[in-house]
Parts: sequence; C-alpha cells; structure tokens
Amino acid sequence: MVRNFPCRLPIVLIVLSVAATPLLAADAASQPASQPAGVPESVLTALKQQFLPPKEKDRQAAIAAYSRQMEKVLALGAEAEKNHPAAPDLHQVRGAMLEAATFLARTHRTPETQERVAAIARRILDSEAPARAKVSAETSLLRTRLEGAEPTKAEPEIRAFVDRYEKTDAAGDAVVYGAILAHSLGLDDLKEKYLKLLETQYASRPEVADFLRRIGRGPTQVGKEFKAELTRLDGAKLTLPGDLKGKVVVVDFWATWCGPCVAEVPHMKEVYAKYKDKGVEFVGVSLDQDRQRLEKFLKEKQMGWIHTFSGKGWEDPTAQAYGINAIPSLWVVGADGKVVSDNARGDLEGTLDKALQARDVQTTTQKK
Repeated sequence: MVRNFPCRLPIVLIVLSVAATPLLAADAASQPASQPAGVPESVLTALKQQFLPPKEKDRQAAIAAYSRQMEKVLALGAEAEKNHPAAPDLHQVRGAMLEAATFLARTHRTPETQERVAAIARRILDSEAPARAKVSAETSLLRTRLEGAEPTKAEPEIRAFVDRYEKTDAAGDAVVYGAILAHSLGLDDLKEKYLKLLETQYASRPEVADFLRRIGRGPTQVGKEFKAELTRLDGAKLTLPGDLKGKVVVVDFWATWCGPCVAEVPHMKEVYAKYKDKGVEFVGVSLDQDRQRLEKFLKEKQMGWIHTFSGKGWEDPTAQAYGINAIPSLWVVGADGKVVSDNARGDLEGTLDKALQARDVQTTTQKK
C-alpha cells in the first residue's frame, strides 16, 4: 500500500493519545456517580508505551523485542478487561490488543495467533464500542475470512461491509479498508470505485489525504504555499515560507526512532552537501518526544542543517496540518514558497534539480 515501507502511526496510538489527554481525564472525573468508571489513565499510558519502537538496531532483534512488547500489551489488556469489565472506554484497550495480536499473527502465523486476533475482534464487535473501533475489528475478521477466496464471491462481502458503515462516522475508514481488501483480491474495478469515493467525499480528512497521496492519487499540496510555524532546537522561531523565501527548501518529517528515517541519513547528508551551496536549505521536522535523544543523534550523525522540534510526536502541529501519518516524508518547497513535491523521497535530487531550474527561469524572467 505504501512505497518504501515508512514508519506509520498505528491507529491504536491515535486512540490512546486522545484517551490519555487531561481533558478526557477531567471529563471522566465529572461523570455522574452512576456512570461506570473509565479505564484508568495509567493503564492507557502503560499500553501506549509498549508501542514505542525498540532500541535494537538489528532487524531480527528489533522484531523479537517488539514481539515481547506486544505480548505485554495483551497481558495488560487482559488484566484491564478483568478489572474494568464495564468501563465505557474499554474498546480503547481492546483496540490496542487487536493491534498487538495482529502484529504477532503476522510474525508468528499459527492457528492460535490467528484465533487470538479473531477473538479480540469479536469482543469489540459484540460490545458498545463506537463505529470507528468496530470497523477496524470487522476488517480483521474479513481479511482472514477472504484470504485466498474467489474474487467474485468475495466482492459482495466487501460491498456489504462498506455499506454497513455508510451512515456512521467510520464511513471513510470503511471505504479505505474496502479499497485495500479489493486490491488484495485483484478486484480492480471495485478498488477504483472506492478510491474515487475517497477522492470526492473523504479527501478533507488528513489521514485519507495522506493515504491517497502515498499511493499516487490526489489531493496534492503541489502548487500550494507551504505554511508552517516551527521552533528550532535552540528555541528560535522559524516561519515558512517567509524566513527562507528565495531558497528551495527540503522539509523532512522524520524521527530518530524511525528505522527507515535513520537509514536515509547518509543519503540525506550526501544530497545536502551537494546542494547546500546552490540555494537549497534542509529543514528537519522531528516527531521525537525526547529532546536529548534527538540532540545526541544529530551531533553523532553530524546533520548540519536546520532542525525543528515541538516535543509532541505525531501530534506535531505541522505534521497534523499536512496529514503526516507515515515517515519519512520528504517535501520540496520552491523558491516562491509553493510546494513542488509532497512525496519526493523516491527522487529527491531530480526534484531539487527541477525546483532550482524553475527558480532560475523565474529569476531570469523577472530581470527582463
């Protein structure tokens, strides 16, 4: 679905990061005494922490470490289900469990791991969970059931699945999943139908816009002004495009914990060295939450361009504004402040050459 295997934001982290906000904690505290208590914030926080990428650099070691973290999620979740069976937000815990069980089923495919995924999904569907939690659970069951199925027999099931959520706030999610399921079964006409539906009805949602952009479909930010209020590591403000107007700017959404991002560092250093004296500036937008880790990494790797940091991780305001839910994500902004490419990772040098050429043509025209 996404080229080059970027680090993606798990759906469960979106749910948990919202669930753990002080605002929701305050809402829970103000509920009438007759209302069942919600899952303690400490439990949600403990679950969220297990989804942090492991520190191991070796791929197999990292997978083993992350597998242990996912088993921990399942253990914490089972305990929460036992201790808070009537919690109105228990679906958040089960969503984390589903994410963990799915990962384990993919890395250790056995009848037992497959059934564990199905059991958690069924508990979500049988509960009073909101539609957006149920659509993810139902997708897990449907994906397993349709694996290897005859496409013509699977198509009615996919259509019925998408239609069930049409009048809910999970309608866009269902269409995305429907397109992915159709693609996996070679149902090209159905996939195209759902992609067009996403483009015409749901493209205003950042996560849908990012999904479409990364598979080569609109909407695109190309030609639009790139606006951002950023904070450098030293606390100074950086306003784009104003502060760097006249330069071609590479905006790199990344993080030190993202394996593909780290793997790109040597190439990024080479490109920066090649283009920095040609009127090109790099701006890193870090999705890290640990400033010291970021500063240490930058010093060790000698990444000498501009770096910005909000400390909000995936909730970074600029990342949110541009629908970033997968990194690394490389954008190129022209000398006029307008986006030249919102997906430049595959051909950064070629994109920079075009942006510089456009700048030179514009400069020559203005002189005349």
